[in-house]
Amino acid sequence: IRSTNNNNNNNNVSNEEMMKRMLSLSEEEQSDSSWYGITLDGSLLRTPLGHLTVSVPSFPLACAIAAEWNDQTTTIQPAQMPLMTLCCTALDQAALHPDLLVENCLRYLRNDTTCYLADPTEDRVLHRKQTKYWSPVHQWINALVKNNNDNDNGAALAVATGADMGLIMSRARSKSKGLPHSEHLVQHIEEWCQNLDAWSLTALQAVTMEAKSFAVGMAVVEGSSSSSGKVPFQNNTKTAVHSCRVEEEFQIESWGLVEGGHDYDRLNCSIQVHAATILVQAIAAVQKQPTKN
Repeated sequence: IRSTNNNNNNNNVSNEEMMKRMLSLSEEEQSDSSWYGITLDGSLLRTPLGHLTVSVPSFPLACAIAAEWNDQTTTIQPAQMPLMTLCCTALDQAALHPDLLVENCLRYLRNDTTCYLADPTEDRVLHRKQTKYWSPVHQWINALVKNNNDNDNGAALAVATGADMGLIMSRARSKSKGLPHSEHLVQHIEEWCQNLDAWSLTALQAVTMEAKSFAVGMAVVEGSSSSSGKVPFQNNTKTAVHSCRVEEEFQIESWGLVEGGHDYDRLNCSIQVHAATILVQAIAAVQKQPTKN
């Protein structure tokens, strides 16, 4: 956001200078130069709850948030500021109440979209698309759990093929509703969630809710933060977006695109996944930097 002063001479400032003008150390973190706050007309922005300034430990991330504000015109459009939204969620919610976000994400595990496959005898094309994008994610999660639990070869995601099988497998049980995933797998995933920082947990929730899939959310977060190992979607956000929209894109291919509906959904999905990826990558880059003595 540029100054409210309408003097045209101010418009000759370069983007780089404007970014520097919009970035400053937050009040709480003045003793730590690795945290940056975003200013609007000279005042530090605060989160929606108003208790904290919008401060992040990554200068590139702060620049990206400042750019989102700089693109606002006469009215503020929160939908056009995905990084700002994620960072505020991390500061106001994930940092203070991480268990609530973990619970929100784990709700999708028992009814994960990627664990319900079409019957190959009835929907051969859809089944092929589902296995193309989702099977690598399942294999990675199963291998990850198995490596941490050598005594249980059955620790794997439960996958239902066909509508009838999905209904049978998802019947309510004594402990939980939904697919009967291995208890060791569920326990491992819960521990993985609890070890996430507020930034990654926020990104996980955003992607999980967008994809209706915990598995996709987990792969996006790990793929964005990990520099070693074969993780799905590592440096491939485009494939992650496709994995979120397998069934929707199949319906569009079959019946056509509804303007003002499908195209907006497609764009919003891409924005959410890319924003979550950028957030995790930016924080991971800071964490990998050597500490100064």
